Amino acid sequence: MKALLIHVGADQSKKYRMTLGVNGPIFDDGTFEFIPILEFYYDDTYFLRKEEHDIIVQNGEEQEGKLWTLETRTYSKIEARNKSFGKWLSDYLPQEYDYAVVHFDPDFERFTYGDGIGNSKARQISYLRGGDYIFFVASLAPYIKDAYFGRDMGLIRYNQKRRMAKYVIGYFKVQATYAAAKTPDDQTPLLCDPLGNGDSLNDKIDEDTLNRIRNNAHTKRDEDHYFIAVGYPSDSALLTRAVKLTQNGSPFRPSAVGKKVFGDVCYPRGVKWVYDPNRIQVMLDCCRSCL
Repeated sequence: MKALLIHVGADQSKKYRMTLGVNGPIFDDGTFEFIPILEFYYDDTYFLRKEEHDIIVQNGEEQEGKLWTLETRTYSKIEARNKSFGKWLSDYLPQEYDYAVVHFDPDFERFTYGDGIGNSKARQISYLRGGDYIFFVASLAPYIKDAYFGRDMGLIRYNQKRRMAKYVIGYFKVQATYAAAKTPDDQTPLLCDPLGNGDSLNDKIDEDTLNRIRNNAHTKRDEDHYFIAVGYPSDSALLTRAVKLTQNGSPFRPSAVGKKVFGDVCYPRGVKWVYDPNRIQVMLDCCRSCL
């Protein structure tokens, strides 16, 4: 058994527009909002839905275009979990993202997580096997009501600066992992052993698992090549309260829990592997106490 800690969701990174430029909020009682990234194409292009038209926004310029995904949910149509502070996920984001289509991954409804083949983070998924764990880490910042007045990007970022930390927000016990190839002609991707010879495993996978994979954000695209992990529904969850892994602000030194899990090292983003069963159990116990 081994465990992968992997950074997901919205954050203040300026490298990729798809991460939205702001962090998700965490509230005084430890509850939080998990805000997925934008549905994107080659990093700098994303979709807006305005009225009945599909609008592509590329480098800030709008144009009508063909949707490359079956996903229809936008931040202004996904309900927030903490209704005392906001009704929709868009209430915690700059106004420009109200009608942006969401890249809903990891999927905590069907317990799948994919990432496109070709980047180093995605390659880590291919090393997971049944019985391993994925712990999903997100950047969260304390909720400050005034920060969301007018939902201005600069104001939100200013109020989150040096206050955000890294938190575990959910986990999967891995059922299986696959290399997937989706084409426009097929609803179900070709699924193979990520470290195997490329032979199809589709006939050996039960229909429930195939259906969960069909609903993943990467499968909803016209075409994509990606690694995908499927979690056991009985031992996978989006947490109710987040588990704090680091101190607030860069360089993100480990919290008391973080030290027990991955040692006295910083965790700004990316991935970390944990191989010690005792350290993995610490993380599991913390997560299960926050369901």
